[in-house]
Amino acid sequence: MESPYDAIADTADTAINICTEVSDWVAASQYMSCIATIIHDLQKVSLVLITADRTDMAKIDQLMLSDNFYDIERRAYDLLQLESPYSFSQLSPEDVIDITPTALLHVACCLTAIIYVSLALREIPPRAGIFNPLLARLTTILSGIDIFTACTAYPKTMLWILGTGGAAASGREERVRYVKWLDDLCRARNIHAWDDMRIVITSSIHLAPRFMVEFLDVWNDLEELRMMRELD
Repeated sequence: MESPYDAIADTADTAINICTEVSDWVAASQYMSCIATIIHDLQKVSLVLITADRTDMAKIDQLMLSDNFYDIERRAYDLLQLESPYSFSQLSPEDVIDITPTALLHVACCLTAIIYVSLALREIPPRAGIFNPLLARLTTILSGIDIFTACTAYPKTMLWILGTGGAAASGREERVRYVKWLDDLCRARNIHAWDDMRIVITSSIHLAPRFMVEFLDVWNDLEELRMMRELD
């Protein structure tokens, strides 16, 4: 039976979003992966949350949403374990040097999807301990990626990854690193104001309201970083 959300969520197919970008680099590298499908489903659920009043949903609709959250999260975990078993070992920044850029980006997307489910869909506060191991792994993986090259080749994907990681890093020492990475991306893409950023990121992927609240907090830290740099 068709979900009551399908009529709304299917409009996500018409948007220009990071799914196309991810599909392109996966195909170009001949890297067999369904990560693009996972991201596509993430934005469909996010679009439902954008258009619906969550506090006014019937209990059965709330359960349906929870089932979707769990399904996306489970598939992302399965994909990590199936194609990238090393992503859950205790990797150091030196260890990731021997891993291909495509594999690293794939792992980063999987970890970001898992973090996004908890942060933006389940609305778990970023200071919760659940984010500690995920954020540590994501940060280590990103340390092995040439951020400038990745942001140039895959700007939408990297914006989502860095924005999600930065939001989850609230109150942690990793926050500064994500803010700096995001600032580098913004400078390269000529994004100078929050209104510009909001347009860019919401045209890249449908994002749940909770994500935008947390991401605005990241942007405020970015603007503070820029002010400090101007004073130096």
